[in-house]
Amino acid sequence: MSKVVKEVKQGAKDAIVIPSEFTERILRLLKSMGVKDTCLDEKEGIFYAPSHLVGQICLGDFTIKINPKHEEMTYSRILSLYNYVYNSSDIIFDGEISSITSIDEFKTFLITEFQSELNKYSQHGLITDFICTQKNRSSLKGNIDWPKSILNIKSIRDKPIVSNVTSTSVNNDGNKLIKLALDIVSSNLKYKSELSRANVAFKAIVGCNLNYKSIVRKSPKFLKVKKLLALSEMIVKNFKSGDMNGDLDEAFLVNYDKLFEDYVAKLLLTYGDGHFTSYFGKMVFGHVFDEKKKLSDKEYKPDYIYRFDASKQICQAVLDAKNKVKKYNNSDIYEIMLYASFLDAKAAVFIYPSFDAVGEKQILKITNSFAKMKTIYAVAVDMNNADFENVGVKLTDDLNKVMFL
Repeated sequence: MSKVVKEVKQGAKDAIVIPSEFTERILRLLKSMGVKDTCLDEKEGIFYAPSHLVGQICLGDFTIKINPKHEEMTYSRILSLYNYVYNSSDIIFDGEISSITSIDEFKTFLITEFQSELNKYSQHGLITDFICTQKNRSSLKGNIDWPKSILNIKSIRDKPIVSNVTSTSVNNDGNKLIKLALDIVSSNLKYKSELSRANVAFKAIVGCNLNYKSIVRKSPKFLKVKKLLALSEMIVKNFKSGDMNGDLDEAFLVNYDKLFEDYVAKLLLTYGDGHFTSYFGKMVFGHVFDEKKKLSDKEYKPDYIYRFDASKQICQAVLDAKNKVKKYNNSDIYEIMLYASFLDAKAAVFIYPSFDAVGEKQILKITNSFAKMKTIYAVAVDMNNADFENVGVKLTDDLNKVMFL
């Protein structure tokens, strides 16, 4: 089969026909990444553009590319945002990211950086943990746990002396995260030979079925390899690879919508006045009953709230980040009005991406006489501006102008 590349735009009503021999393989890849299979109609053999993902799926010589919903959004910008949102401020990519124009270049850059950091780490030896275990002996040796030993002697046990034994191990969460990423990259024969030395160094790492953990990078002992851990986490979250009957199947997918929402959250929490809250909990607003008992709770969870009074369960404003091209979608309006009603909010604001330095401001005036919320505002985030402090200050200033009108 000659190489075939099909392209769809994220969030659009794009669809492509998938040859029947690829449907099972696509489902397997999507499932391995925790992606719902609603974008694939297995029976009809049709792949629909996902609403939140960008990237590509490669099945041997058959490739599906999912382009960002915003034509102005480049992959170099996505990488820059990703680094700002999820990594510490001092992790700077040494490569030239401004020249990245495609998902292939994005993936290649990520793997090249990972290989470079991994080789440096492997050459200097893996970070170890000191593990204290207890061992029963028949003679006095080592650091003895006397209370337990005396009890064992009184009980006339074999090997009654309990000694505390300290040993070292490289089998910690940080190395497991790196090993997970190493296994994913090494599954591609293109990189396997280049990573042979690293595979030998990480051979002792076992039990790598844990979920990636950002908290690992906060441990002082891992500070010197935090860039490697950041790259490893990106690979584990966004990249999957595997052999399927001799063909290499790969998926490199980034949740662009979640990235935008987390970007807005970081800007608000970093440059706001301390009163913006990312609403972590869920509040119950109702219950579902049948004739005999309660069946379930109905919950709501706004993205962000401003000046929240926990004792009264009210706030000044409800904010919702929407990574959409079209503003004021009906379902979004119903949702934010419901949140504002429950929290007795004085203002409701949508936060949208903008690729215009000025940023178009829009206002929705609600004419229904029964609606308590009469105005819903839209504020823009300048996605072209690489000065995150400038973006954050402008965003919070724009919000303050509409939240107290």
